[in-house]
Amino acid sequence: MGFDAMISFRKLFICLFFPLAALLAGGAMVYGHLEVERELAYRRELELAQVRLGVGAATWNIEPVAGDLLFLSRLRSLREVAHEPSAARLASLAADFSAFSGAKQVYDQIRWLDESGMERVRVDLRQGLPVTVPAAELQSKAQRYYFREALRLGVGEVFISPLDLNIEHERIEIPYKPMLRVATRVVDGDGRRRGVLVLNYYGNGILQAFAKATGGRGMLVDMQGYWLKSPRAADEWGFMFKRAEASMGVRAPAAWKAIVAAERGQAELQDGVWTWETMRPLGSSESRRAGMPPAGDYFWKVVSHWPGEQRDAIAQRIRLRVAGAAGLMLVLAGLGSWKLARAWTLLAESETKYQTISKFAYDWETWISPNRQPLFSSPSCERVTGRPAADFMADPDFLRNIAHPDDRAIVDEHLLHHIDRHETCEFCFRILLPDGQVRWIEHICLPVFSESGEFLGRRASNRDITDHKNDEARIQQLAFFDVLTGLPNRRMLSDRLDHGLAQARRFGRSLAVMFLDLDHFKQINDTLGHDAGDELLKHVANRLQACVRSGDTIARQGGDEFIVVLTEVTHAEDAARVADKIIQAIGEPIRIADTPLHVSTSIGIAVYPINGSDDAQELLKKADRAMYAAKAAGRNTYRFFAD
Repeated sequence: MGFDAMISFRKLFICLFFPLAALLAGGAMVYGHLEVERELAYRRELELAQVRLGVGAATWNIEPVAGDLLFLSRLRSLREVAHEPSAARLASLAADFSAFSGAKQVYDQIRWLDESGMERVRVDLRQGLPVTVPAAELQSKAQRYYFREALRLGVGEVFISPLDLNIEHERIEIPYKPMLRVATRVVDGDGRRRGVLVLNYYGNGILQAFAKATGGRGMLVDMQGYWLKSPRAADEWGFMFKRAEASMGVRAPAAWKAIVAAERGQAELQDGVWTWETMRPLGSSESRRAGMPPAGDYFWKVVSHWPGEQRDAIAQRIRLRVAGAAGLMLVLAGLGSWKLARAWTLLAESETKYQTISKFAYDWETWISPNRQPLFSSPSCERVTGRPAADFMADPDFLRNIAHPDDRAIVDEHLLHHIDRHETCEFCFRILLPDGQVRWIEHICLPVFSESGEFLGRRASNRDITDHKNDEARIQQLAFFDVLTGLPNRRMLSDRLDHGLAQARRFGRSLAVMFLDLDHFKQINDTLGHDAGDELLKHVANRLQACVRSGDTIARQGGDEFIVVLTEVTHAEDAARVADKIIQAIGEPIRIADTPLHVSTSIGIAVYPINGSDDAQELLKKADRAMYAAKAAGRNTYRFFAD
């Protein structure tokens, strides 16, 4: 090769290699930055998911406590002992508390304190067995905050304590027993105060479930910043030992300031990424259902901390990996630049890789022109809709055509009114896959403009949220229906009864409420076991449903109590006929584990407006009283409410 040729070759190499080297270096920096951001975003999402799991685990374990408290407050034995605390009645109440404690296995103590604050009946759960505490060992709790607060409550209201450590004989009990106390006032038949009913909920179950859900990394912090659960056990319960330094306000003041300022969020500080969400034990929805004031003044923070050292280490590891890859590419580019053909091959491969990355997206991305012509569809179209992206590009009405018939009007309205508007739009709708499956889609679109401000159409992102919708449906089922029988629970009953009364008032109709209680159900549980009792309740629920119309409501009140709401009755005799039908149906033998059981029921009936009340709770109370009248009349019968 001559001198001139060598100069030309070197110039060509410089012209090829240096721009390519600069491009590769810049691309590596950009790619490295994007990879770091993607990985950090993924880790932040993991932190958010971990916090949500912690909230769910803690909430799931706490939610039934208020219902159990109100159930116990309505025990006949408690009413009787409140009226006359004789030794026999105290023993009867202790027996009921023991049965409940043994069945639930979550309450460290169940207590009735009289109006002076003295424990009159107390049942402890010791090594899984309920133990009635002797009278000589009962203590006065007159100075305890939960007793004083509960005395101020109205009837049916519930006090919820902070989660703290149990104190016996003025000392913290060893080993530590985390406790959440719920209490309600006890009144006798004349409405006079007769002390307080208190449940000590063993909080260790909450904390263990929380730790398991968060992989041991989550923190449960009270509203003062003290740790109730921490990856470091030494940090826990600082407020019980007056250790102000064992709080987030002292250890991480900047993070705590951000956490208390918002219900939920994520903050990236010098010491790492802090993620949190606020939870309220027995939150406002449960409080309203139980008839108590909203529990918004007391809250916990579920917190996750991703240390800055780990974040920086991940970023450094990605940068080193990208730098290594970039160095290797520079070597390859240098070698390839010596051979022009190889250089063009490398350039083509790089272009292919770039196109692959730029067009890849998990969600289905689209672009529609101002005149509704398709401009772009990502390959994820096939994953989301079951149809190739080419179908979208060929059909301007593709989105409308795949929409579920019931949601097509929503899509039409969007395409008609938002295609030329300069605003972001978000809505959800269903689509039909080619095989007939239904999927939920979250559609978010926004306008696209050129650098000169020209409107170029709308870009949209379509996400498959079917799993999320299915989760919402399952949560709805758990919130409004009884898990055992599938019948509406008390929350759903309240809604339907309120609606039924409103309709009755509006159209001048009568409505009947029937309160059913199975006779001697406890004997079945005691002799055959709770599994047999549960199976019996399922059979009873099925027979009740066969006795009423589709527009009527059957709900499980709790235990062996059921409520029937007959929304349209012409005369009181209509309710009596249904009651006779129910008594006859339940009286038929029920075979459980090859054993025929003979069950009867006592029914109390209250009729609106005959009984003169259009309040749902009052109507339920009257039906309840009528049921007790049926019990007193010998059981296996019904009685109407009589003033």
